[in-house]
Amino acid sequence: GTAAKQAKKVAGDAETEGLELAPDEFMVTVSLPEGTKLGLDVDWKDGRTLYIKKVLPGAVMEHNKDTQVQSILGGDRIIAINGQFDDPKVMLGQCKTQRKLHLLIRTTRDLGQAKGTALVPVAMSAAAAAAASR
Repeated sequence: GTAAKQAKKVAGDAETEGLELAPDEFMVTVSLPEGTKLGLDVDWKDGRTLYIKKVLPGAVMEHNKDTQVQSILGGDRIIAINGQFDDPKVMLGQCKTQRKLHLLIRTTRDLGQAKGTALVPVAMSAAAAAAASR
């Protein structure tokens, strides 16, 4: 129906700013300099998305240090990478061949929460917490 068409349009336009995203979705751009790993342990059993089992050292962990609201955490799903969607193998191919990844993330967390509540990673250092609260 129209929702499917809209989803395809959103995924296809992933590089444009100001997308109409669902309340549980957000876009993240991650750079992968030469030799940098994305740092995600994923599962693609559903055949359509990449389910994030856990975040490992790499570009995503670095991204998470710089943000509170758009952190990528275990339990989230990658819906599209660089406009590629519904095919986890193609999405993973983007991770291997591209130096800049536009990730469309769907989360079960409430993205409308005030900063500093449940979105702060538990392992956050005191220095990072102080810097984040400035």
